[in-house]
Amino acid sequence: ETTATSSPFQKEVGKLAETMQRFGGEADLAREVLAQIPPDVAENGVFTATELQARFKRVASQARRAAMVPEGGGFWSHLLATLLNAVKAPESGPHVQGHSADARLARAEHLLSKGDLAGATVELEQLNSGVVQQICADWLAAARGRLLVDQAARILAAEALLLQEAAHQQ
Repeated sequence: ETTATSSPFQKEVGKLAETMQRFGGEADLAREVLAQIPPDVAENGVFTATELQARFKRVASQARRAAMVPEGGGFWSHLLATLLNAVKAPESGPHVQGHSADARLARAEHLLSKGDLAGATVELEQLNSGVVQQICADWLAAARGRLLVDQAARILAAEALLLQEAAHQQ
């Protein structure tokens, strides 16, 4: 429940770890999953999928603008890129072809709108422009954190059900 928000959940991880100690070897998977959650992620929390989606719009706009600037471009290149970015409609949809930053950003944006955070993350991890990668790096780290927490929560919920069932059978 706590992982559905962006709130810190360090206390909950600690309580779960304590609870898993009572199950001994039967809870090895749960303890391993808890150990994979970086302390700073539990301490600071992670963005929700909705927050990541909103944040991506700003990141994508900055990344598209940066992708228009040729490597080593000066003031005029940056100014032209800003103007083009303001008047050019970004590509959109799942059928945008190519490996350009704009195409990858368009596909990632579409995937996010469909709730596919993992797919959007994979798409952005394939960016090949250094500047665009740098612009997307913080967003990607936040998305990976959300994916990790969501996966851990699903595994822990399933493991809790199995442990509960095993306890009732004894």
